[in-house]
Amino acid sequence: MPTGIGIGSAGQVFGTPLSLTAQCGAEYCLEFDGGTELAFNPLMYNFGTNDFSISIWFKTSDVTGGGAQQDLFGNYSFSGAQTFQIGLNATGKVVFTSNLTGWTDTFASFTPVNATWTHIVYSVDRSGNAVWYGDVATTQSLDVSPTTTDFYVMNNYTGVAGGFGTNKFEGLIADIAQWDSALTSAQVQEYYDNSKGTQKLCANTALSSSPNLQGWWRFTNPSGTYPGAGMMLNEAPGKVGSGAGYPLGLTNMDQSNVITDYPS
Repeated sequence: MPTGIGIGSAGQVFGTPLSLTAQCGAEYCLEFDGGTELAFNPLMYNFGTNDFSISIWFKTSDVTGGGAQQDLFGNYSFSGAQTFQIGLNATGKVVFTSNLTGWTDTFASFTPVNATWTHIVYSVDRSGNAVWYGDVATTQSLDVSPTTTDFYVMNNYTGVAGGFGTNKFEGLIADIAQWDSALTSAQVQEYYDNSKGTQKLCANTALSSSPNLQGWWRFTNPSGTYPGAGMMLNEAPGKVGSGAGYPLGLTNMDQSNVITDYPS
């Protein structure tokens, strides 16, 4: 049986969900309008100088945003200067960037397709490489070992779909997860396999039950009901220390944002 992230060898294989009883219908996602709608937490997760990985399932009718950058997930300041962001640039390429540090990494070898569910993972080993995965099979790496960037800034917040600033995202998001470790290719494959389809998006896989999983948000809950009090709960077992459960508050959204669509 798999034992989780960060406590096995690099070659460890992950596959079978740890708990089949945790599987449930997850036929829904949230739609963001590219204008005023977003999810956020007024605190931010402290990546610091540690390893980390971020996984996102998304779908948009125009990956170029009409020639404008679209942020999917990031840490921002209330003044508008982001600590980092993952999103789509104006040509439809996935990018990780930070105007604080100058760390920019464009996933040039992968292009998401319009109106198609896309899975991306950014897996960062601070002593080695930052590796992109696009729908698992397409990869690209960058040596980040010389970089001593600290991805923590006081008084910043975590934002989804562009936060309160510019670079708003228009489209669907089904699942976002973040770990405080660098995922291996086998682990990325497992999360991909067990986070799509109506009966798998909320499966309790070896990755989703790992204490290294710090943030896990399913957009939306399996019942298709708009989250109570407009709060997207963090379902990660490790959770972050910056807040109880580290939920994401939904702004300018309601039941009409719950869409019957999902990665499959």
